[in-house]
Amino acid sequence: MKPQIGDRIYYGLDSFGKNKASWRVESFLKRVECEFDPQIKPKDIVDEIIHDIIALELINEKLSREEQGLPCSRRFRYQWCKRDEATHVNLRGVCGCIAPIDEVEIIGPCWNEEKTDEEIKRYETFPLLGRFTDWKWE
Repeated sequence: MKPQIGDRIYYGLDSFGKNKASWRVESFLKRVECEFDPQIKPKDIVDEIIHDIIALELINEKLSREEQGLPCSRRFRYQWCKRDEATHVNLRGVCGCIAPIDEVEIIGPCWNEEKTDEEIKRYETFPLLGRFTDWKWE
């Protein structure tokens, strides 16, 4: 079962590494893989220039990450989405966290039913729905 906005969940361990960490679900995200394919041929000169800039930027970023010993095999980002599309949840606790939706353990709601319904309705008009986070690598 997928958590709902305002659900209290467990994910990972606390900062001492001893107990389960408790979080509140703030929003839903889906993972979107990098779709840029350097093998695709541009249609016109403007498309070719943009294609070359993006390809060069990806190569430079990947090389820089390799030199620093950082992950650089796959590039992705998250997109805010509706609950039924979600692969991840955006969590709030002492700090923030993004967790795979199937790795969280639901404890129960944080609020009463009225407040929960209000927050769910608020999320349905969330201005970030459809927008993306920054690019990430793994």
